[in-house]
Amino acid sequence: MQHRCTLLRAIGTPGMSDFSRELTRLMQVRGVGVRELARAAYCNPGHISNLRSGKARPSPKLAADLDRQLAAGGALEELRVSAGGRTSAV
Repeated sequence: MQHRCTLLRAIGTPGMSDFSRELTRLMQVRGVGVRELARAAYCNPGHISNLRSGKARPSPKLAADLDRQLAAGGALEELRVSAGGRTSAV
């Protein structure tokens, strides 16, 4: 499984941002599912799925909430900020 995750990070998936890749990785490492994270962050599970696939970008508040819920140490917040004005694929 580790090899597959490394490979996905290396080649990426069309439409996925650094934020979405890191969100997916953290969810896998922490063993947190989409519905569980959505409940904890007071968010729609469909939106979490869209964030994971790169179809949506998080608001600053949601990025902070997800970062806190996944104990990411600021990584998700920074990736959201570092994306700056880039648009994600829809």
